[in-house]
Amino acid sequence: MKSTIDEIKNYIDRNFCPTKEEWINILEKSEKVREYIFSILKNKYNVSKEDLVILGSVPRMTYLKNDFDVDVFIRFEDDVDPKSVVDFLIDNVNTRYKTRVRYAEHPYLELFAEGLTFNIVPSFKTEYPNWLSPMDRSYFHHIYLVERGIQELYKEVIRLKVFLKATGVYGAEVYVGGFSGYLTELLILEYGGFEEALSNFSNWQPPVIIDLEKHYSSRQAVLDAFGYRTPLIVVDPIDRGRNVAAALKHKSFSKTISASKYLMEQPSINFFEESPHLSGVQYFSKLGRLVKYDLPILVIYLEHGKKIEDIHYSQLERLSRKIKNMAEEEGFNILKTGVFSDYERCSALFFLFSELERPKYEKVKGPYPYMQSERRFLEKNLQRIKWIGEDGRWYVLKEGRFLRAREVLKHIIDNKLVKIPKDLFDSYEIFTIEERYEEVLSDTQLQIWYINFVVGDEFWTLQQL
Repeated sequence: MKSTIDEIKNYIDRNFCPTKEEWINILEKSEKVREYIFSILKNKYNVSKEDLVILGSVPRMTYLKNDFDVDVFIRFEDDVDPKSVVDFLIDNVNTRYKTRVRYAEHPYLELFAEGLTFNIVPSFKTEYPNWLSPMDRSYFHHIYLVERGIQELYKEVIRLKVFLKATGVYGAEVYVGGFSGYLTELLILEYGGFEEALSNFSNWQPPVIIDLEKHYSSRQAVLDAFGYRTPLIVVDPIDRGRNVAAALKHKSFSKTISASKYLMEQPSINFFEESPHLSGVQYFSKLGRLVKYDLPILVIYLEHGKKIEDIHYSQLERLSRKIKNMAEEEGFNILKTGVFSDYERCSALFFLFSELERPKYEKVKGPYPYMQSERRFLEKNLQRIKWIGEDGRWYVLKEGRFLRAREVLKHIIDNKLVKIPKDLFDSYEIFTIEERYEEVLSDTQLQIWYINFVVGDEFWTLQQL
């Protein structure tokens, strides 16, 4: 059902924008936690209450209601060890509060209090260019955004965040490779609003360059400084040597362009209601027939304990890539791979094969007789059937070691033919989606991920089905 852009804005505002009353309530709870953390630190470290600052989207009211954390940054005068601060807090926080250590560039504390999730982040009182940690920029990011009037545009920011989240490209984490909250707010400052941002996204061609504070004299000067590695370069207003969009993957960049073009051409609230990233159940019920049970997909299902998100995902991604390369060396064709984890108890590597069984024999190209490599080729394949083809080059008939894809994956893991990080998993299974579909995908989180793996890159084009 076609909608207008105004109807889409109203839909997002109703469902994702906090009210002023809700915002004030969050701020009051955050202040209680800020004072509580200060009471723990004041006798141990040289900090004042003003050194504990609530940053991020909450004080700017640019957060999505029902989907946010509160960031409390501690700004130290001295070069203290962030890990020692986190360890001290864990030892001294009241046991009624649940805590856990999280990792970004350095450790920080995740605290559950007042019905909210807080990130307690050690940082330092430094200024550009003398950062002691990447966290030190956040204070100046906040000041810059406030001074540029981002709070007056809070609805525009939230609308854009919801669009990016629906598209599956919101978040700079390694397992997303998308747009951070800070980057989203800078895009609103650059383009002026949600609709204007979509219009510009629709016309993006890499490399896209945004330099709000005109740190560089020309487009070429920006490219000379940052290179051509990333499709989007957004020069950090408070640090001219940093690309805010450095984490953005080419895939996320392209998805954003495609989804923006679609929504501008065919605006529809269904885009958000049926996004696998916002409401996978509705999407599954409508498009489930496209997610065929008999797709040639093999799953390596891993069971394990709690994991650190970024570290674990990077390990899984490397393992998946190495397994794919080795399986292809054995003659199998893998069309697409994907990595899932809930970081609590299970992970899964997905491999979409062209087929799960291969022919017993295959024809492999060799050299032309006039090439120096002919002798080596003939000696190497002495016991095999060979012939010179109509194109004049040698061919050899080879028998693969493995005829079934499942066998080669098991062989690679069991014989440790790829390096598997210690404690990556406790046990594993290999099966096809058809064999274990109902059991495995009864996990809603995994089900939504799987739908996205199969058709999520184009869900906006399938809404007429």
